[in-house]
Amino acid sequence: MASDSIESSPSPRDMRNIGVLAHVDAGKTSITEKILFLAGLRNREGRVDEGTTMTDYLSVEKRHGITIKSAAVRFTWKNTAIHLIDTPGHVDFGIEVERALRILDGAVIALCAVSGVQARTEVIVKACIARSLPRLYFINKMDRSGADFNGVVENLAADLEPRAAAIQYPIYEGREWKGVYDLIAEEPCFLDGPDEGSPMYDFQPTPEIQAHRDRLVEKIAEGDEQIFALYAQDEEIPRILLNEALARAVKTGRLIPVLCGSAFADSTIALLLNHIVSLLPSPAEAAVPENLKGENPEAQTLRPGDERLSAFVFKTLGDGLGDVVAWTRIWTGVLKAGKKYFDARSGKDVLVKNIFGILADQLINLESAGAGEVVALRASRLEPGASLCQRGQPVLFEILETPESVVSQVIEPSSAQEMSGLRKALETLAVEDGSLEVSEERETGRFIICGQGELHLDIIAERLKREYGLSVRVGNPKINCKERPLAKAQVRERFDRDFGGERVRTEVEVRLEPKANGELLLQVAESLRVPAHYLALWWILSLPLPVLARTENWR
Repeated sequence: MASDSIESSPSPRDMRNIGVLAHVDAGKTSITEKILFLAGLRNREGRVDEGTTMTDYLSVEKRHGITIKSAAVRFTWKNTAIHLIDTPGHVDFGIEVERALRILDGAVIALCAVSGVQARTEVIVKACIARSLPRLYFINKMDRSGADFNGVVENLAADLEPRAAAIQYPIYEGREWKGVYDLIAEEPCFLDGPDEGSPMYDFQPTPEIQAHRDRLVEKIAEGDEQIFALYAQDEEIPRILLNEALARAVKTGRLIPVLCGSAFADSTIALLLNHIVSLLPSPAEAAVPENLKGENPEAQTLRPGDERLSAFVFKTLGDGLGDVVAWTRIWTGVLKAGKKYFDARSGKDVLVKNIFGILADQLINLESAGAGEVVALRASRLEPGASLCQRGQPVLFEILETPESVVSQVIEPSSAQEMSGLRKALETLAVEDGSLEVSEERETGRFIICGQGELHLDIIAERLKREYGLSVRVGNPKINCKERPLAKAQVRERFDRDFGGERVRTEVEVRLEPKANGELLLQVAESLRVPAHYLALWWILSLPLPVLARTENWR
């Protein structure tokens, strides 16, 4: 749904593009909802258990209480325009995370204070490291019984992030969590203001808190000459200098800050927002992805502030009218509605009919959008991975990778009348979901859908019923297995026959053996003529393992 409001593009320096990432049930959607409430977008924060969240707007998301599709929102905090993408935590929808990482300038990774580092956390962190994405951690659910801040930080540093450093520390009164202590500002932040006469009223940092602050200052000083000089002389280091040095360390990846709090505590989420603005890079500071295609060597490198247009489409949705709504990150230059641009990936011109700001399931009309913006474009033909630019100044970004499907399932309409509707619905869902593969068996009237897991396919079937009103029948899910040889095998066959008076004798030997590198090799003797369609069939049906076929013709 589009609204009529028009917004002007903020300066790239006054902008942040961040994603909230986490293992399932770490509370990232609750964190996002609290952020939107504090930013003034909602009068009341949404609740996952009540199905009232802004970013989980699909009926299946509300029903299951999980994020299935990435949702984008935009808001302002302390005069900074923030584009935030809330991503799924379940592994079956991991492609949403991978595509979001392509366009972010920073990430907030949520951890559960009880569960700590989990399986999906490791995948997310490694993907961020591979892209050198500046990030900070928020240890959520500090209000839960069994919360262990020190244990989570230690496991994080030992297993994934050796440069992790706590910049906050929890405050307890007995066993009750009361708030957090800012190790840079040396100030406490309580969930509720302590009553006069309470032990918390005139709070003084404990020796444990002071030890953590000393370690943090030491880590900052190790990579900053100015801070090191003051630290070595045992002089007091001004708070503003520590903040600036910490920001530089985070943006270069030298330090990974760790914060803590609860998605249900306004004060801790407000502090998180403050650190997002102060520590994570703006589009004016973040690196622009490599341009893989240019007219000359100078055109190979794009930098923030470059005037030529470069934009990347990382996700597409159907609009129900024959066009697509393409989620796009503008890296440099300006996009204007009603103008044609060149897609360097397809080699075709594309008319951008409309430009929208994205606010969950709502679209805000924009006349134009500039560098750093994450927007939606309405166009007749755009696919994920499209690289928009000017025809005379081609820019081509890294292609989007699609994960290999692991589960397949038969799905068919309950009647012949629903066949066309099912076909169209599956086509629309495949456009939205790059990890969904759809094929049709014309002879049987069935469709085969392939995805990342049983939950993935269950959600597809449920969306067909709830969103498209189709009474589909589904088969049992099947794991897409691959057979691999465990040991070497060899066979030798002799052919000896008379063809119209001509004696033909051939001996063929085939050897099959497994190899760790998974290479595939087919060798055919020059004297043996193999029809092209057999060779094509070999590549289609071949297993991902090395095969050596040797033929000898001895006529």
